[in-house]
Amino acid sequence: QEGTQSHIRVETEAENDRLQTSLSLTNPEAGVHLALTAATLFSTRQDDNSRRALLADIDIEPSRLIIRDSAWQMEPAHIDIDGRDIAIRNIHLSNGSQYLRINGRLSERDPKETLLLDLNDIELRDIFRIVDIPVLQFGGRATGTIRLNDLYGNLAINTDLEVRDFAFNDVVQGRLNLYSSWDNARNGILMRGTIFKDSTTYTDVNGYIFPVGVNAGLSLCFDAHNLDVGLLRPYLEAFTHTLHGRASGQVCLYGTFSELNFGGSAMIHDGRIGVDFLNTVYTFSDSVRLTPTSIEGHAITLTDRNGNTGTLDFAVRHRHLGNISFQADIATRNLLLYDVPHKINPRIYGSVYGTGTAHLRGTEQLVTIDAAITTDRNTAMSFDFNSASSVEDYGFIRFLP
Repeated sequence: QEGTQSHIRVETEAENDRLQTSLSLTNPEAGVHLALTAATLFSTRQDDNSRRALLADIDIEPSRLIIRDSAWQMEPAHIDIDGRDIAIRNIHLSNGSQYLRINGRLSERDPKETLLLDLNDIELRDIFRIVDIPVLQFGGRATGTIRLNDLYGNLAINTDLEVRDFAFNDVVQGRLNLYSSWDNARNGILMRGTIFKDSTTYTDVNGYIFPVGVNAGLSLCFDAHNLDVGLLRPYLEAFTHTLHGRASGQVCLYGTFSELNFGGSAMIHDGRIGVDFLNTVYTFSDSVRLTPTSIEGHAITLTDRNGNTGTLDFAVRHRHLGNISFQADIATRNLLLYDVPHKINPRIYGSVYGTGTAHLRGTEQLVTIDAAITTDRNTAMSFDFNSASSVEDYGFIRFLP
């Protein structure tokens, strides 16, 4: 999935060691607009080694950040830069009870100095809209702290966050308690946490986020216990918008931010999956495998609403969670194969029960069905074509003697 386009405009005026800067950032699709104005006074001093160090006093004027329909107020703030020392005072972005505060100091001379980010009830979706990583649809409200030390030496980042109603792909999984620290050897942020819903529904999270560099991305593994499988729904929309169930197993999400992949396998309990264009829903409990290029299931027993069964082999192919296509092979025995009422399709409606095989292939734009089915009892179909046409005019319908 490709990111949306952001527009950045910077205007500056310089005179007598003073710099006036206006910055505008807009992303219409993400609904983000930021207008920021700052005044900077430059000067120099001699450091302890008799070298001239650059000083900058930056005053940030009050401003607003628009995210969708929410208006965030930014209070006046000040940043002091003294050579390689940075002091930040009162960066305060708020929207009602939600706020982000940044205060503190990063110093080459004193590595123990700390920069503190304090979050209260911050919506993760807003953050990912600003950083423009559309494939990462994380949500939930985050409260806690992030501490940075020793920026110029052994960088230390320590996070203690609680995310209420943590969600992925708009599916709420529970409360996330997340702890993280910077790993200098891997140049990434080590993440450990637990998504907790109840004593039988929880997921342990372990891995890394690599925020900078040509390989900026993540490598996170999830040890799931009854995870809501609805999070996979966006990758199956080529043939279904109905997917429910509970998944237990080991699943990893890894790659650069532009080329993410899944890997692992999970057992799905109490599964329900629909086929949109047939208007059928089946229940199942079986394992599903995730690879860098596919989501697959083999010899899965499907059960229709009347208890009849069939067997399904399927594969949803993707390229880094985009460009999705699918194939499904079904062997049936008196299985409900079509269940469309008149109000949905007034031309061809009714219920079809059948025995045989069906092969489905498709993308998000086109689906083909190749089936050899014998209809069974309880089948009732109606064809209602307009008076100017006959059924023979519809080449996709063929009756066999």
